[in-house]
Amino acid sequence: MGTRDRVVLFDIVRVIGVSLVVLAHIFQTLGLPAGDAFGIRGFYYVTIGGLGVTLMLVLSGASLEYAYGGRPRLGAGFMWRRATRIYPTYWLGILVSVLLSGTSALGGRSALTLALDFSGLLVFTGHPWADYLLPMGWFVGVIVAMYALFPAISVLLKRNPRWTLVGLAVVSIVSRVVVGRVLPDARAIDWFPLCRVFEFGIGAWAVLGASRLRRIRMCCAGITGGAARAWSGAANLSFPVFIVHYPLLQPLLHPQDSNTMFHVAGFLAGTTVLAYVVLQADRMLQRHLRPRAARV
Repeated sequence: MGTRDRVVLFDIVRVIGVSLVVLAHIFQTLGLPAGDAFGIRGFYYVTIGGLGVTLMLVLSGASLEYAYGGRPRLGAGFMWRRATRIYPTYWLGILVSVLLSGTSALGGRSALTLALDFSGLLVFTGHPWADYLLPMGWFVGVIVAMYALFPAISVLLKRNPRWTLVGLAVVSIVSRVVVGRVLPDARAIDWFPLCRVFEFGIGAWAVLGASRLRRIRMCCAGITGGAARAWSGAANLSFPVFIVHYPLLQPLLHPQDSNTMFHVAGFLAGTTVLAYVVLQADRMLQRHLRPRAARV
């Protein structure tokens, strides 16, 4: 995150958010009630995984404002740097998914569909998530849209934080109501960018000003040394876990299995190992990408 020190609270929230998503998918795969949705239909009707996604969006806004909010101008270089951070892991996840499901998954797809899938933008065409090479790609599309909106949101928050936050809330509420009625079966409330701008914006708002940053740091001031490094390591692994866990659900978890806990443990262990491999591969790629990103 730029040149600033790492924030332990950010690491904790990142781990919690991804853990909720993974838990929700485990519960749903096993047919457990804990995986069911709750809330207000057509507005904010989510599983615990949906809560995890909200945490991830809030954290993304906070992390970007923390790292880039002090810079006077963000241009194409900002988007390039963010893309080089998210896409290599996503593409490695697609590779894992294709290897697990077989190359037949690539058949029958147009070049445009493949390009949109690899960019994470397929979500904005309304395709069912089952059509994706990697279903978690829908979040990649949403977060890239938030990256594109961040420079404007950051500037507006600095000029008038209160009314900008109110405006983002109104935009999100109206978008959720309208989209929920127009596209009730397309899960558009999850992926339509304007439905999510308040969650992202409130994260950026939360780190504005020295006093808020001080409070954020103080709330985890007691976590230092090995504990802080453990949270940092888990946070580094969290995005690869988020990306690669889904393709392992069906092969490793089955509702009819008698020894459920054994299979869940195997799934978690397999996901962790695979995510670690993806993380190391991403780090090797980053050594080549970062110098180029720094020049943009």
